[in-house]
Amino acid sequence: MVFRLQILRWFTCLKIWYDGLISPIWSTVLSVDEIIDRNRLIYAADTLILHCESIESYEKVIPFLVGPYRRLIINGNITWKQAERLITCAANVKQVRINARIHFEPGEHSLFVELVMLFCRGPLYR
Repeated sequence: MVFRLQILRWFTCLKIWYDGLISPIWSTVLSVDEIIDRNRLIYAADTLILHCESIESYEKVIPFLVGPYRRLIINGNITWKQAERLITCAANVKQVRINARIHFEPGEHSLFVELVMLFCRGPLYR
């Protein structure tokens, strides 16, 4: 039993080393209203973590997001077109974690599969 736990611990460490650690630490927190009221672009240099409960909130926030972020974490409720814009707007995106409920329009499932297949093009992309 102890041997199995040691192997499990080893695989966990290996997974963290291979996948990289996305530490969801929020250094700056802004509400949707603050973003719109400021009417300024938000620059994300490395990791962009978003949590919007409504699809409309994502629609309001996405035009203000810029930067060469490498890691993207999406929470809340989002449409597939919005998620695709976030993933493809920064050329440097290497890791994506979607903990959101994705709403698909008819026919978008195949587009989702195509982007996932295109995105999984090497060990650096997760």
